Amino acid sequence: MGRPKGTATKDKGKMREEGSKKKNSKSPTKERKKMRFHPGTVALREIKRYQKHHTPLTARAPFERRIRNTLKQLDPEFRLKSSTLE
Repeated sequence: MGRPKGTATKDKGKMREEGSKKKNSKSPTKERKKMRFHPGTVALREIKRYQKHHTPLTARAPFERRIRNTLKQLDPEFRLKSSTLE
Protein backbone atom coordinates (compact mmCIF):
# COMPACT_ATOMS: atom_id res chain seq x y z
CA MET A 1 0.00 0.00 0.00
CA GLY A 2 1.32 3.47 -0.81
CA ARG A 3 2.12 6.38 1.47
CA PRO A 4 -0.75 8.74 2.28
CA LYS A 5 -0.44 12.17 0.67
CA GLY A 6 -0.20 14.13 3.94
CA THR A 7 2.91 12.37 5.40
CA ALA A 8 6.45 13.63 5.05
CA THR A 9 9.36 11.69 3.58
CA LYS A 10 13.04 11.71 4.45
CA ASP A 11 15.31 13.81 2.28
CA LYS A 12 17.67 11.46 0.49
CA GLY A 13 19.46 14.18 -1.45
CA LYS A 14 22.74 13.69 0.39
CA MET A 15 22.67 9.93 -0.24
CA ARG A 16 22.03 10.52 -3.92
CA GLU A 17 25.00 12.85 -4.22
CA GLU A 18 27.31 10.36 -2.52
CA GLY A 19 26.05 7.52 -4.71
CA SER A 20 26.61 9.48 -7.89
CA LYS A 21 30.18 10.27 -6.83
CA LYS A 22 30.90 6.59 -6.36
CA LYS A 23 29.63 5.76 -9.83
CA ASN A 24 31.82 8.40 -11.43
CA SER A 25 34.90 7.34 -9.47
CA LYS A 26 35.39 4.14 -11.50
CA SER A 27 38.73 3.98 -13.20
CA PRO A 28 38.44 4.35 -16.98
CA THR A 29 41.15 1.70 -17.54
CA LYS A 30 38.94 -1.19 -16.39
CA GLU A 31 37.91 -3.54 -19.16
CA ARG A 32 34.24 -4.13 -19.77
CA LYS A 33 32.86 -7.63 -19.37
CA LYS A 34 32.40 -9.49 -22.62
CA MET A 35 28.73 -9.87 -23.54
CA ARG A 36 27.47 -13.42 -23.10
CA PHE A 37 24.30 -15.05 -24.36
CA HIS A 38 22.07 -17.08 -22.08
CA PRO A 39 22.79 -20.83 -22.06
CA GLY A 40 21.25 -22.52 -25.08
CA THR A 41 20.71 -19.38 -27.16
CA VAL A 42 23.67 -20.03 -29.45
CA ALA A 43 22.80 -23.72 -29.70
CA LEU A 44 19.25 -22.87 -30.82
CA ARG A 45 20.61 -20.42 -33.37
CA GLU A 46 22.92 -23.13 -34.79
CA ILE A 47 20.09 -25.66 -34.94
CA LYS A 48 17.94 -23.21 -36.89
CA ARG A 49 20.84 -22.47 -39.25
CA TYR A 50 21.52 -26.15 -39.98
CA GLN A 51 17.81 -26.90 -40.44
CA LYS A 52 17.67 -24.30 -43.23
CA HIS A 53 20.40 -26.15 -45.18
CA HIS A 54 19.33 -28.77 -47.67
CA THR A 55 22.77 -30.26 -48.18
CA PRO A 56 23.92 -33.12 -45.92
CA LEU A 57 26.64 -32.34 -43.39
CA THR A 58 28.45 -35.63 -44.05
CA ALA A 59 29.44 -37.06 -47.40
CA ARG A 60 27.08 -39.69 -48.74
CA ALA A 61 29.54 -42.57 -49.35
CA PRO A 62 31.18 -42.64 -45.88
CA PHE A 63 27.75 -42.33 -44.23
CA GLU A 64 26.34 -45.20 -46.26
CA ARG A 65 29.40 -47.36 -45.49
CA ARG A 66 29.07 -46.72 -41.76
CA ILE A 67 25.36 -47.60 -41.76
CA ARG A 68 25.93 -50.78 -43.73
CA ASN A 69 28.80 -51.88 -41.43
CA THR A 70 26.72 -51.19 -38.30
CA LEU A 71 23.77 -53.15 -39.65
CA LYS A 72 26.07 -56.01 -40.71
CA GLN A 73 27.41 -56.23 -37.14
CA LEU A 74 23.89 -56.35 -35.71
CA ASP A 75 22.40 -58.77 -38.23
CA PRO A 76 24.53 -60.14 -41.11
CA GLU A 77 21.45 -61.14 -43.10
CA PHE A 78 19.89 -57.68 -42.98
CA ARG A 79 19.54 -56.02 -46.40
CA LEU A 80 18.77 -52.46 -47.42
CA LYS A 81 17.10 -51.06 -50.50
CA SER A 82 19.20 -48.62 -52.48
CA SER A 83 16.58 -45.90 -51.92
CA THR A 84 16.74 -46.29 -48.11
CA LEU A 85 19.86 -44.19 -47.61
CA GLU A 86 19.03 -41.45 -50.10
